[in-house]
Formats: sequence, C-alpha cells, structure tokens
Amino acid sequence: TGVKVGNTFTFTIPQQLSLNTVYKVAVDAGAFTDVYGNASLAVAKENWAFTTTNGPSISTYAPAFLATNVNTTTSLAITFSQPVTAVATKALKVFDTATPATAVATLAVDAATQSGNTFTFTLPSKLALQKSYFVTIDVGAFIDANQNDYAGLAASTWQFSTTAGPLVTSLFPSNGATAVAVTANLEVTFDKAITAVAGKNIKVLDGTTILADVAVASNGTISGTKYTLPHATPFPGDKQLTVTIDAGAFLDASGNDFDGIASSTWQ
Repeated sequence: TGVKVGNTFTFTIPQQLSLNTVYKVAVDAGAFTDVYGNASLAVAKENWAFTTTNGPSISTYAPAFLATNVNTTTSLAITFSQPVTAVATKALKVFDTATPATAVATLAVDAATQSGNTFTFTLPSKLALQKSYFVTIDVGAFIDANQNDYAGLAASTWQFSTTAGPLVTSLFPSNGATAVAVTANLEVTFDKAITAVAGKNIKVLDGTTILADVAVASNGTISGTKYTLPHATPFPGDKQLTVTIDAGAFLDASGNDFDGIASSTWQ
C-alpha cells in the first residue's frame, strides 16, 4: 500500500502515533524485488527505531506555579513555546483544592483570547479569598502546525492561592474598649486603599437589638485606607455594643473583596 516515487516508498500510518513514544519498524524479507527479481533483505526492528515528539509545551503560566496572594479577579494565561491552535470541545478547568470533585470554572480553550503563542482566559466570576486552586487542561486541547497534540495538564502542575483581600489594621473604638464616648465615630483602617460597595451594610447592635444598619456606600466617608462612620444619635451608655460589616462591603484597587467583620470580632 506504499506510494512509490522513484526508488522511494511512502507509507501512511492509519492512526496518529502517541506522543513521546519509541517506535520500531520491521520490514519483511522479500517485501520488495528489483527488476531482476532479486528479493530485498529483511529490516529488523532493532535497526529502525524512532521517538515521537513531546508535542507543543507551555513555557509560562500566569499566575505562576505556586504563586501566592493572587487577585481574585485574575485571568489565566498560558504561553506555548511554538505556534498552536486551540481545539473545539476541549477545556481548561479550575478547581478548588479543598473540594476537587467539581470544577469551579470550565472554559472552552477555543474561547480564549489569543495573542501570538499566548492564550488568555477570563473567569466567569471572582475566585474566593484565601483559597488554593489548581488548573487542568484536556489532552489534545491544542495542536501544533504538524498536528501534534498537546499532552494536557494534570492536577498537580499548575497551582496558586488567592489573596486575603484588604485587611483591617486597626479599629476605633478598639475591640474590647471601655468608657467609649457615646458619640464616638466608628473607624476602620485597612492595609490598602479601599472603595465602598453598594448594597453592603455596617451594623451596630446592642445584643440582638439593631441600633444602626446603614449602607457603607452612602453613609460615612473614605479617606485613603480609612472608613469613618459618624452618627448623629448617641449610642446608649454603659452597654457592650457589637459592630458587624458585610463581607464584600469594601474592595481594594484590584477588585478583591473585604472578608467582613463577624459578630464576635468588634465589641
């Protein structure tokens, strides 16, 4: 079934060979004859062997492998060492390391934004704060110019963890403070500049009684890293009050959420 051109016979293999695999070829004695009827000698498999390519490989990852403090709004980018084409029906998947059974995001590789050998993926929603993630890519998700498949990316290859978001560095009144003036402003200072988010609230409680429940975006002021909430009505005296702030009430410049203040943190 070989195609003869001059003295050369070319054989088409019926299926694609596996990546990074050693193959040996044997040719039967008498498989060919010359014009005088002389039969060709056999070619033993030990005398003709070759190894297939590893296929296209990724040279850089963003975020980098084992990167920490990654923004929850991050995109994902991979750069190949050679030109490749994304294959429809193949996917890149993102998993929470703590719950690896189900992907938190599944992205079609042919939907990525391509620039040269770099493919950038936009996640459908923010990642969670202070979480470890890993990324997988399907075998055959990309092919090079010679139709060699990308070998795929296993769970242990690309991992990173996200930031804690904006962190509180000081509270006023401080947690556990006593003899606080009933007209004292509430102040929260963060480790970085923040903005307030609509629909999120700060609450002041006397036990289970709500004394104040206001939106941070339309009440109080922000100056750099500090949020200040004044109040026209004095709080009741000689009481232990509790302040809570909704998770996501503030964002840093990269869009990372504030984790919030729970009921036992600021009293």
